[in-house]
Amino acid sequence: MMKAKHISYLIACMLMLCSLNTQAQNAFPYPALPDTLRSVEQRATYLSEHYWDNYQFADTTQLKNEEITEQGFVNFIDILARFNDEIAQKGISAFTAKLTHRSLPRRNSRA
Repeated sequence: MMKAKHISYLIACMLMLCSLNTQAQNAFPYPALPDTLRSVEQRATYLSEHYWDNYQFADTTQLKNEEITEQGFVNFIDILARFNDEIAQKGISAFTAKLTHRSLPRRNSRA
């Protein structure tokens, strides 16, 4: 009887951990702001430049997940609209650099 109770608790814990893992996978991976950045401008610049750092553009499952990708992009646009033009431009430049330079899967070219 005790053994069955322990197994039930173990299964319940495993299900909770799986649920937490799934929730984490369905959330946009926002960057953490360093504690050393004190001014609003420093924090805004960091956020605009590093917003996409933890997002894996090569992960097609994540890319197709609207809860993550679409909402993350909408939030990015909303955040940029709150910054001055210089900071917003840095964010857009960082975003396009990530899209074009490192993360997207390469298509096979046929010669």
